[in-house]
Amino acid sequence: MIDEIPILPAIGNHEQDGINYLNYVHLPGKELWYAYDAGPVHVLSLDFRSEKETDEQFAFARRDLLSATAPWKLVFLHYPVFNIGGHGTGWGHATYLPLFHQAKVDLVLAGHSHIYERFRPIANVTGPDTWPITHITTGGGGAPLYTVYSHPALETQASTNHFVLIEATPTRLSGRALTTNETVIDTFELKKSNGRPAAEYVARVYSEETLKLSFAAAPSLTGDLNLVPGAHSPARVMFSIRPLKTAKQSAELEISLTSDSAPYYKLEGGRLRVRTPSATESNKVVWANVRATGQKRVEALVPSGTLSPALTFQARIITGKIETVAYGQRCRVSVTAAQEAKKPAETQSPR
Repeated sequence: MIDEIPILPAIGNHEQDGINYLNYVHLPGKELWYAYDAGPVHVLSLDFRSEKETDEQFAFARRDLLSATAPWKLVFLHYPVFNIGGHGTGWGHATYLPLFHQAKVDLVLAGHSHIYERFRPIANVTGPDTWPITHITTGGGGAPLYTVYSHPALETQASTNHFVLIEATPTRLSGRALTTNETVIDTFELKKSNGRPAAEYVARVYSEETLKLSFAAAPSLTGDLNLVPGAHSPARVMFSIRPLKTAKQSAELEISLTSDSAPYYKLEGGRLRVRTPSATESNKVVWANVRATGQKRVEALVPSGTLSPALTFQARIITGKIETVAYGQRCRVSVTAAQEAKKPAETQSPR
């Protein structure tokens, strides 16, 4: 296929130093980042490894996006700017995301997590970053699939191999996500009039400030265990609850098992409720007990220590009038948790 079909890719994490990648593909400009026009669409490809504002790539991206005059602007790279399932990646929030709003980027496509996700248009409700952007995770090219989660910011999500087709005119950009047998799993359409998004599109905007809360809370939900839990021998799981950098005040976290972990594990005492530290406080260590239900044999994978079946947690986040949800990554058995669990109970944080 590479001999017959033009392929303009973005480098990913499995390309490592990129030597073989650059031997097989010959790309415009710096090759690791470049831009081109395709009809009414201006396309910018980025190297996910360059995330800093001081990098040469950022200077190129800024000049390119702010000078582009095509009706539509599309950015693609390997790491998602927003991604709920799979790796739960949040890329470029401090640097590239404000630039994308300023330059009026319409669509950001990424891979990395082996799933499909399409977000509602994302924008700040107030301030400078009010231009709405659609973010799509399209990592269904053939690698083992990951778990998807529901989130109020998502229009749709699916764990299936797939590809995305996009068609564009100066006033309409439409897309379809299809499985390998050409079953349509999603369709979307963006419209513009005089360079402005349609009113119905703007009405679907999900608050970027609220979505960033999910990413700020996610690291607190990945626990370390002192041992492999059994049906009759619970394990202790240690959470390090961090301040929410994007929130003006602390938040209430209501922690529970995700739906894919619930058949295999039980959180003793039910949901775990904890308040995040304030911005001036240190991380808060909280413990809970987890048992296996016996539905499936539980083991720790080598060398990562992550459990199989996967043990993952979610949390309902409440701060002021804002409420949303966050998901952690797979929990693992760790030496640190084993050592901490041996300490006297009075030195450990309560449940």
